[in-house]
Amino acid sequence: MKPSFKYFPDFSAWARTSNEPCECVDDSMCLDPLPFGHPELDRPICVDDLVNGVVRVDVPEYLRKRLRASIMAEQPAWGTTQVDHDAALKIDQLERTPPVPWIQSNRWPICHADFCVYLGECSCARLDGLATDGNGLRYLSDILENQRPVDEYSMRRLWNQIDRGWTIIFLFQCTRCSRQIAIHQSF
Repeated sequence: MKPSFKYFPDFSAWARTSNEPCECVDDSMCLDPLPFGHPELDRPICVDDLVNGVVRVDVPEYLRKRLRASIMAEQPAWGTTQVDHDAALKIDQLERTPPVPWIQSNRWPICHADFCVYLGECSCARLDGLATDGNGLRYLSDILENQRPVDEYSMRRLWNQIDRGWTIIFLFQCTRCSRQIAIHQSF
């Protein structure tokens, strides 16, 4: 049975797989070890090993703190124990989710006390299609996470970089409010 991941439901389309065989006992998908960011991982990673927690993805401390702060804001009546427990469950789940290839430091957006769901990479054409008015540039400006260029010139420059393949847009969505959040990364 194909595993499923709450935060990366379409992982088979977007995760970086390996053509080299891994140490799986069945026909499980194997993932390229490079996006995991661990130099000691020098062999393909069996998806089952990730699901079972044998191999984990690093969740940076700043993300852990942001998640706890978001949980506290959403659940102000909860004590530290409840907040820590809820955060630990969500962090455990993200640690056992395939990493998004090339996103630096496993930088996963948080909204409404949870990590967002990864929807894939976005081209200019996909952003135009997602925009209700067909204006992908304006749509992108509205959904960029804390990275919004300050002026129209900067936004157009970013748009051109996406169109030329110099910048990638990673699209995420909140599990509760369905807000979409984009993270951009240039190469």
